[in-house]
Amino acid sequence: MKPPVEDTKQSPIFKTKEKPVEKTGTAYAQSKGWLVYKFVSPGNAGVPDRVYFREGKCVLVEWKRPSKNPKAKKRQEMQHNRLRRAGMAVYLLDDAHPALLSMIFD
Repeated sequence: MKPPVEDTKQSPIFKTKEKPVEKTGTAYAQSKGWLVYKFVSPGNAGVPDRVYFREGKCVLVEWKRPSKNPKAKKRQEMQHNRLRRAGMAVYLLDDAHPALLSMIFD
């Protein structure tokens, strides 16, 4: 007999949308002196959501809603890998925990 499947709609973590996580992470980065821009690149679907700049550094972040296994879409993975090959720091984040953010933005 299979164990019951967890109803993700009832779990509080899955009720959280991407926007609050992105907003919290972005506010943290700004409090540390990072310049933040929404990254939109016409004709290049799948680029990360935000680009962060500080002291000659550039960090790109794809924000996802909280989940047990956050995944980028295939097009996003392709763009992220392309940016990494160009030497960029690219992160896929579904959590705005201060300890995690401090490893990236401090």
